[in-house]
Amino acid sequence: VLKEKSYLYYLLFILSMLFFAMSFNGHGFQYLWPNMPGFNGVNIAFFIALLIFNSLNFGREFLSTSQRMPKTNRVLEIMMGISLLIVIFALLLPTRISTMMAVFMGLPSVIILVYISVVSSKSGFRPARFFTLAWSVFLLGAFLTALRSFGILPYTFVTVYGIQIGSALEVVLLSLALADKINTLRKEIAQKALEKERIEKEKEKEQREFIAEQNKKLELL
Repeated sequence: VLKEKSYLYYLLFILSMLFFAMSFNGHGFQYLWPNMPGFNGVNIAFFIALLIFNSLNFGREFLSTSQRMPKTNRVLEIMMGISLLIVIFALLLPTRISTMMAVFMGLPSVIILVYISVVSSKSGFRPARFFTLAWSVFLLGAFLTALRSFGILPYTFVTVYGIQIGSALEVVLLSLALADKINTLRKEIAQKALEKERIEKEKEKEQREFIAEQNKKLELL
């Protein structure tokens, strides 16, 4: 309805996050593709790479990097291209190789997303604060799950479902970020409209004063 591309990219991001979670915990094979054992062997790498692509795309659009950070925006475009290649490689290469490629691609992607959000926040772009918090929560959940996988932390509800919890909170925080961005844009548009109206009134006043001055000169003649 608002014709804001960020919402479309946000939807694609949520869908890729959902499919990644379902492939990670086995619910995808159980409910969605039970007759596709071949795809089930590669689905984790496939959806990780797809999630990376949609995350970068959403972050790029949400934070307006093409206008705010053109050089960083170019890096994001390159990383998006690489993640798309990994999506294709996940269907062609051995599962171990494609999974390693997707996992190793994930870390720099999250780092650059946090970086551009922090820079945007420091530059005064308020919605970037929610963006930074959202990714921090997701990273915390993934970190707890990883520590449990390595045997450092015990099996608890939080460590077992850390990624799912972090993902759910991230989705909520990003929805708040989108709402805040729309409100910010509306305020900026309203301020620009008021400024335009003020300038037009000043021009009209100047024109009236000029006409009045010219009339006085004509009367003196």
